[in-house]
Amino acid sequence: LGGCASDQWQSNRENFKLLEVGMTKAEVLEIMGEPREIAAYKNSEWLVYQTERMIEESVDRENRRARAVNEWQTVLLIRDGKFAGTDSSYWEDRYKYRVIR
Repeated sequence: LGGCASDQWQSNRENFKLLEVGMTKAEVLEIMGEPREIAAYKNSEWLVYQTERMIEESVDRENRRARAVNEWQTVLLIRDGKFAGTDSSYWEDRYKYRVIR
């Protein structure tokens, strides 16, 4: 049974540990499931998965509550149909790529 959507980041983080450089895109998708975002450029694709989530709650001087949700993404690079590793520069260069979804 799969977890609810709010727990998906935990599954993604655990499944990420099962990936090995050189796996096919199909193998990566089998392990990780559908990514949150897909982008492509030339012979490369980027698969974006949420892998961390943190909720911060605070109270201001007037006793008002505030809640912030921070999410972190892990970007998997698929080059020539094979998993090549993670790509931390994706967010800087994203404007160059064609975002598929």
